[in-house]
Amino acid sequence: MKYIINGFSPKMLKKNCHAQIKVEPMFELELKLEKEECISAVGHYNIAEHLGVPRNRMSIQLEKGDIAYLVESQLINNQETYNYKRLTVM
Repeated sequence: MKYIINGFSPKMLKKNCHAQIKVEPMFELELKLEKEECISAVGHYNIAEHLGVPRNRMSIQLEKGDIAYLVESQLINNQETYNYKRLTVM
């Protein structure tokens, strides 16, 4: 499965899933190309609006083979900026 998320916690890994997480930086364009194939688990209103995905606060359970596109926002000089990462469960 592929997900779009706005935060990550080890609790998101499926129970008894002995996996590694590969974290890679990515560009917004990659996410725009992939977002139609993803489930939105974005609970943050501004991030969901920025990405054009439904705001959908939900619990997910990642397992081997899953990809989560992590989008984080931060306010710098009163302007919201976004960071993008690809998390691959291996």
